[in-house]
Amino acid sequence: MNKRRIVSFITIFLLSIHLIFYFILSISQDVNADMGPKPSISITIENGPDEYFVALLEKRNYGIENTVETSTDVKVENVTEESVYNFLKSFRYDGYVFFESPVGSNVKKSDKNENPEEIYHFTYMVPSDFRVILIDTDGNLYLSESHTKKEFKAICTYDVATSSIVEEEGKSRIISIITIIICFILTLVIEFLILIGFRYPLIKRNVLVFLITNTLTNIPYNIFLISTVSRIDVMLILINFFAEIIITLIETLIYCFTLLNKEQMVKYGKNILYGILANIASSILGSIVIILVCMIMNI
Repeated sequence: MNKRRIVSFITIFLLSIHLIFYFILSISQDVNADMGPKPSISITIENGPDEYFVALLEKRNYGIENTVETSTDVKVENVTEESVYNFLKSFRYDGYVFFESPVGSNVKKSDKNENPEEIYHFTYMVPSDFRVILIDTDGNLYLSESHTKKEFKAICTYDVATSSIVEEEGKSRIISIITIIICFILTLVIEFLILIGFRYPLIKRNVLVFLITNTLTNIPYNIFLISTVSRIDVMLILINFFAEIIITLIETLIYCFTLLNKEQMVKYGKNILYGILANIASSILGSIVIILVCMIMNI
């Protein structure tokens, strides 16, 4: 078996593995579409009244056009969990309405004996753009400023005295930066080893083309993927799959006209094979890294 057939066989083999990998991953995610971790919002109340009910409001741009705006000066009569719930169902303020999750309790009652930290958890289909509303035992309303959550599992503090919401940040950003660096380094290592395997001379031109091409394609895409991913699902898999195809085409096109062989000549067929093979190999490993990161971040 000559070298060309060996390279062709390896390319077809890796391409097959690539397709099978994405197929199995998409099937498993489709079957378990509703079994993964869910987005959530945890609210810690500071400087609040002694006893109160707390709930979330979500921004809604539909279905409230003909409804009456609720004044924040209004008081709830005969405060009970039922009366608070009924009040919130008709509450409208600046495009915000009562958030009702299909599971769990949507109205939380304070209990400083059982919950001295005053931390309240809202899960499943939580809104990205939200406000916090408190109603004390006298029926007074306390409304927070609007906030757009940044984390998949947002941990926020609502200061009732200032109406402000502060969200904890840091862990996921650090992980995201580390992931981008790891993905870039792994891509360089894998594709560089394949470059050597194809016996390209490590001349200045080849090395610069290799580094610049990977920098321009790999880093921006990983920044986009890490910053926008919310969970491992079929949509993420499809985006990653088609993006890898586009990146492969771009890099292969660049390599096709730039990489030089030992005779200082451009071999189009060899360069195309290298571009496809290198990207398939790095794509498989990169996808595994992204999945592992999502698991670590519990999304």
